[in-house]
Amino acid sequence: ANAHVFVDGTEKPVEDGMVAVALPDGPHTYRVESVGYASQQDNIIMAGKKETRTVELVSTMPTLTITAASPETEIFVNDTRRGSGSWSGELFPDDYVVEGRQAGHRTHSQKVSLKDGQSKTVAIPALGVISGYLNINYKPFDAAITIDGKDYGTTPNIVENLSVGDHSVTISAPGEHTVTGKLAH
Repeated sequence: ANAHVFVDGTEKPVEDGMVAVALPDGPHTYRVESVGYASQQDNIIMAGKKETRTVELVSTMPTLTITAASPETEIFVNDTRRGSGSWSGELFPDDYVVEGRQAGHRTHSQKVSLKDGQSKTVAIPALGVISGYLNINYKPFDAAITIDGKDYGTTPNIVENLSVGDHSVTISAPGEHTVTGKLAH
């Protein structure tokens, strides 16, 4: 429907994907073209009767397929979200930035150049967890530390490689009041 049709070098109006032209007897040429498709050109000889041609253009748009090692990884192409885990589609020939994003993880980014008719696959590796440490200096000393239900020793302590995000921290000791709090980092 968005194609340009030329008959004997003159562009003709396209309506609903069709062109109707009255031509005198004799040889004529036609060309059909559209952005992202291979143009087609052919000859026709008119001999006093109606002639019909059906033209189907073949896409030359490059195809980009993206797969992520983790199904939770969100896929972005030039900052436009395309899905999670995997995506495939046609894009115009150009340079693109492909990103894999996941909360609490480092973003993976890479540049991709696409040319006419090319198919390219990009694999986003497992994203690294963003972590830090938590310094728990709480009295009484030797109180049990539990983070998200997992034992982390006793106070005072430095908990390393704790993933970024919300955590439930509980500190308890026999004969003492148990303290539970939410940690957001």
